[in-house]
Amino acid sequence: MQNPYSPPTSDPGSPAGINQTADLSSLASGQRHVNYALLLYLSAVGLSLLLPKSSTGAAIFAVGVIGIGIYILVSVFRLAKVLHGTGFAIVYLLGMLIPLVDLLLLLILNRRATKKLKEAGYKVGLLGAKK
Repeated sequence: MQNPYSPPTSDPGSPAGINQTADLSSLASGQRHVNYALLLYLSAVGLSLLLPKSSTGAAIFAVGVIGIGIYILVSVFRLAKVLHGTGFAIVYLLGMLIPLVDLLLLLILNRRATKKLKEAGYKVGLLGAKK
């Protein structure tokens, strides 16, 4: 018979907050997408400085930037939802609408996901994590 007054026990090998393989795989996927989003964001900023300001080129570039923006928002929401829950994911989305804060939020979210994945035994590189 088990003592009802003993403290609860947990597996010391599993990182706090993430206990299932599905959560780890969705965390790894979300972290990979946030890394891609960060690279796309930085490359769009670099291209905006290099491209001429013609009307046709600017229109095509604007459509591409809007697509990158939507991809970034979806990636951040998915990763923040896995890490912190839906409430914080919405806060992250609102923060992504503020210039320069969005870049900081991408970096913070990426750092937290990388830390949790490394605790779980994943190898994390520039373009994502693998077991």
